[in-house]
Amino acid sequence: MIYYLYYRLLRFFEATEKIFTPDGHRMPEYLAFIAFCLLLIFNVATINILIWRKYQIHGLLSNKLSVFGYNAGIIIISYLILMYKKKYREIIKKYNSENRRKKLLSSILTVLYVICTFVLMIIITSINFSE
Repeated sequence: MIYYLYYRLLRFFEATEKIFTPDGHRMPEYLAFIAFCLLLIFNVATINILIWRKYQIHGLLSNKLSVFGYNAGIIIISYLILMYKKKYREIIKKYNSENRRKKLLSSILTVLYVICTFVLMIIITSINFSE
């Protein structure tokens, strides 16, 4: 699942970079890596905010040092899983031969996942659970 989400993000950034930088320097694997890390960070932050607002329990992100450590951990672990020794090339080879139907379905699901990540964060931060 992690690899496939990264692969879909990579394909998205490849397509957009071809449009916006036709002759320029392209680096979709790094843009996909950054987007992947941000999605993970936002998801855990949303869960942490929900737990805090609903149950008044401090989670992972209770102070600046733990936030920094969490974010650094996500970035380092994601780098080791996806980028270290150009592992993204293996991911591309693994998923490059998917059929058209699966490609369309997975693209739609990826877009929905990204939208839901941000919508849930907005909803969770705007709900007042103390009422």
